[in-house]
Amino acid sequence: MYGASEATARMSLIDVVQARGAEQSIGFPVTGGAFELLGSDGTIIEQTGVPGELCFRGPNVMMGYAACREDLARGQTCLKLKTGDIALLREDGLHEIVGRKSRFSKIAGVRLGHDAVEIAMAKRQMECAVIGDDKELMLFHERGSSADHLIAAAQITGLGSTRLKAVQVAELPRLPNGKLDYSALKAESGQTARVRDDLEAVFANSFFPHKVSPTDSFAGLGGDSLKHVEISLGLERCLGHIPAGWETMPVSRLVTLQALSHGKSGSLSTELVIRALAILMVVLQHATLWPVPGGAAAMTVLLGFAMGRFQLPLLTKAQFPVFFRPLLRTLPPYFLLVAGYALAWGQVPWASVFLIGNFGFADPVHHTMLPYLYWFVEAFFQLLLLIGGIFMLPSIRKLGGEHPFRLGLYFLAAALVLRYLSPWIWDIGNRKLFTLPWILPLAAFGWCAAHADTSRRRAILLCLALVFMPLFALQGGNWTGSWFKYSVQFVVIVALAYLPVVSFPARLRRPVLIIAHASFHIYLFHRFVPEVLLSAFEDDLPRIIFTTSAVAGGLLLGIATCSVEKAVVRVMRRLWENRETLCSLQNWSAGRFQTVRSPWETPGR
Repeated sequence: MYGASEATARMSLIDVVQARGAEQSIGFPVTGGAFELLGSDGTIIEQTGVPGELCFRGPNVMMGYAACREDLARGQTCLKLKTGDIALLREDGLHEIVGRKSRFSKIAGVRLGHDAVEIAMAKRQMECAVIGDDKELMLFHERGSSADHLIAAAQITGLGSTRLKAVQVAELPRLPNGKLDYSALKAESGQTARVRDDLEAVFANSFFPHKVSPTDSFAGLGGDSLKHVEISLGLERCLGHIPAGWETMPVSRLVTLQALSHGKSGSLSTELVIRALAILMVVLQHATLWPVPGGAAAMTVLLGFAMGRFQLPLLTKAQFPVFFRPLLRTLPPYFLLVAGYALAWGQVPWASVFLIGNFGFADPVHHTMLPYLYWFVEAFFQLLLLIGGIFMLPSIRKLGGEHPFRLGLYFLAAALVLRYLSPWIWDIGNRKLFTLPWILPLAAFGWCAAHADTSRRRAILLCLALVFMPLFALQGGNWTGSWFKYSVQFVVIVALAYLPVVSFPARLRRPVLIIAHASFHIYLFHRFVPEVLLSAFEDDLPRIIFTTSAVAGGLLLGIATCSVEKAVVRVMRRLWENRETLCSLQNWSAGRFQTVRSPWETPGR
């Protein structure tokens, strides 16, 4: 039988003899009742095999729905019961339910029943739950691969891959009666769609103007350390955690991880934590002048680590334009800073314009370069040029692709020779601390840490760090600050090699990521707080309040400028994506106005 409470529970039945060969049918209407099928436009369907909404007429149809006492006094308001079921009339005159009205999609002109797709998938031993709209179908499954489900669904429905999505879940949600909970799946799909849009926007903004597709990954796009922090922050916001090994996963896979995750991971990449701590050390040292150096040196180690970990594939494939792409994000705010100093001084600091102020022949006192604080930007630029130039040699590219750790050791040996010989070749006193030869071994240690993937390699790296960090401290002046600085670098190198992730409380992960993401902008702009914004109050405020305000304000100013830059990138990306529409409007308006002749214009004049 088939029925509904609104029709006293029974609308049709079928005799057991008639049911043979028609087990899927609901049979014939009860005596006095009648079925009809309504199309999507409300017309009655009389043909066989054409699905439509099943409606029932009969004396057993209810009077109507009562929502208040007054409704009970009304007469018959329901003459035809729309069941919400989709049925069709068979050749033998029997009706057969093929789905629910809410369980249908019309995609590219093809009407697809979700239940029918589920049944067809089950026949292929691929049980799944199907939901969708008029744009796409989503298949949630517990077992098997999503790729196999997509192939089978495409064969069944005739839809292309852009109209189908498959998501693996740990367990399909069910109602207390054991039926699938499609409402929960719809909520899940809505969240998945939001996550997909958010993640695609994160990748698109980070890699603008390069176009990002769902099959692209961070590593495949040639991500660098700055983008790594930016996308890590986006993953934490969108997924609630940062998946291990996400750098090699396509964007589409990262979206499915949202559906698979039932809890939030409590860990962060060690590199991200070190980056946040390093910039805090930089701001704290500049605000207090305590002997706690080492922040900029740790950031140098991270530069080498990021190049070895993220950008080595670009170098081995000679994709140098992509390798130098980080300069598009780092140099504009730096040159904006240079322009500000030039306006304030009334003189252009040309050594800083050409990023060679750390070579020792310019002086901020005479305004020929920016303050020494900004040596790190110049060293970063020079390091990129050096590494890129070395990898232009085919032999180096081959060695880097086959033996990256061995190349790192050669890199370290050459950097050590350059560090110890450079003062003999070009003695510029203590300003050698800001030069590329002085910091190059730290970057080489970072490169080796990125490829210390075996116990033997980690042991070699540890021994080298144990030998050379004390030597660096002796060479750096043999004072408390120097020993502290290189002790910190030893800890950083060991942490990168032996501790890839760090457990972190959930409430602290996002602040750490925000500071790490804005580290470059904090470095550029943090001194404007005490030296410009608070300079008038320095003599009036207690020292501890002034120092605390300088540290906190420097962090906030850097985070704010980073947010402004992100907003500008988002606007530029949207304008770029809509450039065809804008051009069309421009052409239309140009043509429109060209057809309007001035009343003072006469032909031939």
